[in-house]
Amino acid sequence: MRNCCMLIDRKLRRIVFHLLIEWHGKMEKVVKLDNWGYEVTTSSQACISAINAYYHQVLSYGREKHVILEAVAHDKDCTLANILASHFLHSSDPSKASFFLDSAKSNLEQATLYERLVFDAVSYLISKDRDDDVAYELHAKLLKEFPRDLVSLKRAQVLCFITGRPDLSLSLVHQVLPQNKGESFIYGMLSFPSLELGRMKEAEEAAKRGFEINKQDSWAHHAVDP
Repeated sequence: MRNCCMLIDRKLRRIVFHLLIEWHGKMEKVVKLDNWGYEVTTSSQACISAINAYYHQVLSYGREKHVILEAVAHDKDCTLANILASHFLHSSDPSKASFFLDSAKSNLEQATLYERLVFDAVSYLISKDRDDDVAYELHAKLLKEFPRDLVSLKRAQVLCFITGRPDLSLSLVHQVLPQNKGESFIYGMLSFPSLELGRMKEAEEAAKRGFEINKQDSWAHHAVDP
């Protein structure tokens, strides 16, 4: 009887030991850098690659934005991948969008500061009873901390366009421009609100510079004289 109890005790210790190892592995934060150079909690480079591909699709108005779903497939626990997937689907498939939103929220404890601020901004943006001013402020806060995130800038600019506030859109671009000089897409994002505000010369100059960097920049095309 005693030997039997000792055997059971050893087995229980092994089980506890393996559970502790598994728990520690889950709790240990592994981060990789996205295209902006910001930390994302994931051990999957394939997840990061899909996120970066999604960034490009958003900025270039591409037709392959569904690539963000591949990011979630590579790492179902990645907060950034889940919240971006939720934003992508919130109009076309609210049920799946809600699922990804919940997944993003459930992993916030392990998320980086960057991911948490993106989550705050995007989750509020797609909420049913959002206040547009609050949605703008959350994006402004995010961009103050992480000014190289041009996809978040694009989301904020689209919001400004919808609400008829090109002045706020232009203000955000000027806020992040020092950290993004020479970057693809930033000058198209500068030219668009300038054009809306009637600042034709500034809009054209920014658009031409953007066009020199990236001839596929739709917003730069918009302001360049034919």
